[in-house]
Amino acid sequence: MIVERYISDFWVWLLGPGWSQGLLFPWLLYLLGLLGVGGLIWAVLVGGGWLQGLRLTARQSHRLARIVAYSILGFSLLVIVLMVVRWTQPSKDATATQTPSVQSSSDSSQKSSAQQASSKSIPSEPASMESSGSWAGLGAVLLGPGWTEGVFYQWVGMVSVVLWGILVIGGLAGLIRYGPIGGLKAVDRTITEVTEDLLRLSPRRVWALARLAIQEALRRRIVIGFILFLLLLLFAGWYLDPGSVNPTKLYLQFVLTTTSYLMLPLMLFLSTFSLPTDIRSRTIHTVVTKPVRASEIVLGRILGFSLVGAGLLLLMSIISYIFVIRGLSHTHEITAEMAAEAIRQARTGIAKDIGVMTSRVHNHRHVIHWKPAERTATGQPDQLPEGTFWLSMEQGHTHRVIQHPDGKLEVGPPEGNLIARVPLYGKLRFLDRQGQPTDKGINVGEEWEYRSYIDGRTGAAAIWTFEGIHPERFPEGLLVEMTLGVFRSWKGEIEQGIRGSLSVRNPTTGRSEEVFLFTAKEFQIDSHWIPRQIKGKDLFEHFVDEQGRLEIVLRCLDAGQFFGVSQADLYLRAGDASFVANFLKGYLGIGFQVLLVIGLGVALSTFLSGPVAMVATGGTLLLGFFGDFMYRLAIGKTYGGGPVESLIRLVTQENVISELEPSPRTTAAKMLDQLASGPLWAMSKILPRFGEFDCSNFVADGFDFPTDMVLANAANALGFLLPVFVLGYSLLKTQELAQ
Repeated sequence: MIVERYISDFWVWLLGPGWSQGLLFPWLLYLLGLLGVGGLIWAVLVGGGWLQGLRLTARQSHRLARIVAYSILGFSLLVIVLMVVRWTQPSKDATATQTPSVQSSSDSSQKSSAQQASSKSIPSEPASMESSGSWAGLGAVLLGPGWTEGVFYQWVGMVSVVLWGILVIGGLAGLIRYGPIGGLKAVDRTITEVTEDLLRLSPRRVWALARLAIQEALRRRIVIGFILFLLLLLFAGWYLDPGSVNPTKLYLQFVLTTTSYLMLPLMLFLSTFSLPTDIRSRTIHTVVTKPVRASEIVLGRILGFSLVGAGLLLLMSIISYIFVIRGLSHTHEITAEMAAEAIRQARTGIAKDIGVMTSRVHNHRHVIHWKPAERTATGQPDQLPEGTFWLSMEQGHTHRVIQHPDGKLEVGPPEGNLIARVPLYGKLRFLDRQGQPTDKGINVGEEWEYRSYIDGRTGAAAIWTFEGIHPERFPEGLLVEMTLGVFRSWKGEIEQGIRGSLSVRNPTTGRSEEVFLFTAKEFQIDSHWIPRQIKGKDLFEHFVDEQGRLEIVLRCLDAGQFFGVSQADLYLRAGDASFVANFLKGYLGIGFQVLLVIGLGVALSTFLSGPVAMVATGGTLLLGFFGDFMYRLAIGKTYGGGPVESLIRLVTQENVISELEPSPRTTAAKMLDQLASGPLWAMSKILPRFGEFDCSNFVADGFDFPTDMVLANAANALGFLLPVFVLGYSLLKTQELAQ
């Protein structure tokens, strides 16, 4: 099952709570729109050669580049100052009006944006400078309350620190070499030339270089990877078992994982060996002798290889979808005798567990059910009466039964297995054994502390509070789906399972009612329906308050047994999204990973040899998998202390809970860990969280990957590629071949 990695809203995630209340925001929006439209028009008309008369002179271009460069430097310096003041002197207003952060973990999962829309707590007025200090309040006034929580401003802050660090180092070097005046002129000349070079990118030349990169990829037999993918799918049908417990997840994980394992090494090899090979064979000289810029060479390579990767991914997604559909496709047989027996048992009230079953296909069978029509037709005894046949859910799917006029029954293809659930999550809280509120449940000794446990037949309970529950959205009732962990303190009746109950509760009035009892199902989704009418009481009138909030209370009913739950283990199924669109999102996630590999590979290959660039690219992206761990290590939120202290515990075999004995060694270890916390924090912010781009678990588990997270992944990829592109351009500019 999936666990949490949520953002409430893309714009809140990007710009922080209260982003629309900043005085600077609308002007920035207008400016970005104007720059985008103006840049597009300029690129088409002037860059395309249609309006040569509008080209800027060398002096005008130089002056414009200087204005743009120093405007960017000024804005970046302002952001640095505001962030430093905000972190060192947090304003009371901003602290009071911040929205609560959403709990997250390193596992891959998602909430839809709709589930959090009603829970946003955005202040109605921006913080005033008088109440929060002149500088500290300036950030809230200009950029909105809580602006430091926006990842865009965090990204700008990190880039600004790196940029000004390079400027300071370059300025000191110029000061030593050329003196005060000469050093300043050298720095000014470098800044202006770099900005002018980037501003004068020609789309026509970039596209020409991208076409060359595509031709090079085809010459390097990039199609061999696609042929290998087809061969793997061709023989996979022999080994993938469609009769497994969850064949849909098996097939989907196979095609997505296979695509990822083929595409990433393939594009890593292509992007890191391309430029060094051209430099070594001197074929790059046929390009640099033309009127092209170093920035256009780097951008052209990234664009060309990205288009090759996008084309391969598109073909693989189409073929994979056909492979999954064909692999899961099957039907069953219902004879006339089976149908007649199902009707007889339905009329006599025999329990469903004793019902008639279809023929066995893919190692499973379905129970046949029959529901009579309102008016049952009479006929001969051997004729099937009028009614509706339906099949039970097995292996995550069912089938539609088609009744022909001649009485013959036909079973359709599987339904309900290829889905994209849209879950509505609630906020989880706990009650202890005495029924008193507590932060979390019981720890039963498992190392993975994602789930907390409630013990049975006590006052302990897990309570989820849902918002946005309205009759217009759920006219028939609520579909609850959950995946519970079970811990047994004694064996008990192992075949009967652990019993539990679900109740609904009004969070305002406290009125509650037990809805149903159930037996926990481990390692699979358990679905239950909460009807509109509960024991003669309307769900929305009695148990949903005026704000649209509803509480669902989970209890364990067996003494000495435990239910393990997390916030994402119980949700309301708000609907289903398009599976095809969700399937394409899975491949889009692989596409973002491919884009990062290509961008970093091309940038590093501008000054490293092919093998070294490949190792450096792979190592950088591999470290990105541990970004969350490095961040927790830097802020001291891990067991065992920092890296040096953890190494001491590993060598001396001491546990991670107790404190180390006071000694010079312990003091030195803690000092070294304190020094390492800064670089670890910076690495956790700079390196891309490579694993978070993968959404294959969502697709395989049948959950919709929210559009907000797709946009967040796109923003993360773009935010990483922009400085990487500038890095690659700067390094190639220093090479003799690019002069």
